[in-house]
Amino acid sequence: MNISYSSFFPHWLINSFFGFFSLVVLVVTLIGLWRFWQAMKTSVPPERLANPAKGFGASILSTLRDLWLHDRFTRCGTTRSRYLSHMLVFFGFLALCVVTLWVITGKHNPLISHEFVYPFPFWSPWKGLANLAGLAIMTGCLLMIRDRLKQTREAVAKWIERARLKQEDYLFPSRLRQSPHLSTRQYARVVDRWVQEIGLDPAAYGTHSLRRTKASLIYRRTKNLRAVQLLLGHTKLESTVRYLGIEVDDALEMAEQTEV
Repeated sequence: MNISYSSFFPHWLINSFFGFFSLVVLVVTLIGLWRFWQAMKTSVPPERLANPAKGFGASILSTLRDLWLHDRFTRCGTTRSRYLSHMLVFFGFLALCVVTLWVITGKHNPLISHEFVYPFPFWSPWKGLANLAGLAIMTGCLLMIRDRLKQTREAVAKWIERARLKQEDYLFPSRLRQSPHLSTRQYARVVDRWVQEIGLDPAAYGTHSLRRTKASLIYRRTKNLRAVQLLLGHTKLESTVRYLGIEVDDALEMAEQTEV
C-alpha cells in the first residue's frame, strides 16, 4: 500500500510555512549582523578602524572558516562540550537548506538532466539526507539541553563543596553569623555588580524589576493570575493585580474562569 504524505499535509502548506519562516530567519539574521557590526564599530578604537589588521576579504574568509570548522569551541575548555551539539545543529540546518533549494529549483535546475520527481521516493538520497539532517538537529538540541543541565548541576555541586554546606543549610548563606541566609540588601548589591560588569546602568535594573519582569512575562503568556500569585507569594489576588498593573475587574473574571 502506498502512503501519500501530501494527502495529510499538502505541499503548498508545507512550502508556505517553510518559506515564511525562512524569510523570518533571513530578516533576523540580517538584523543580527547589522547590530553586531554596529557593536564592533563602537567597541573598536578609531585608529584600529582606520588601519585594520586584515582586509575585508580576508576577514570574511576567516569568519567563514571559523563557522565551518567550529574550532573555537575546542580552544576553550568551558565550551568544549558544546562542540558536537553545535556542529550537529549547524550542519543539520545547512543540509535542510540544500535539500529545500534543490526542491524549489527542481524544475529549472540545469544540474538535473533527468525527470524531476517530487515527492522524493522512499529510498531517494535527498530524502535520506533530509531525514539525517532532521535527526542531527534533534540530537544536537537534546545534547544542548543535557549540557545546560549538566553545567547547572556541576556549578551548584561545586558551590556546595566550596562553601561546605550541609543538607539543612541555605544555598546562599550570609557572611554574618546572626543571619542564616543572604540578606535582600546583599543580594541587591550582587545584582548591581552583575549589571555593572555587563555594561548596563544599575539604576535601571534591580532585584525588584527583575522579579516583576519575570512575573509579567508569565502572566502575558499564560493569563493565569492564580499561578502568578503563587509564584510571587501574595496572599491576596488583588495584590497581584496591583503588582502587575492590570484591571481589577478583568483580573477577577479571568481568575474565576481559571482552574488550578
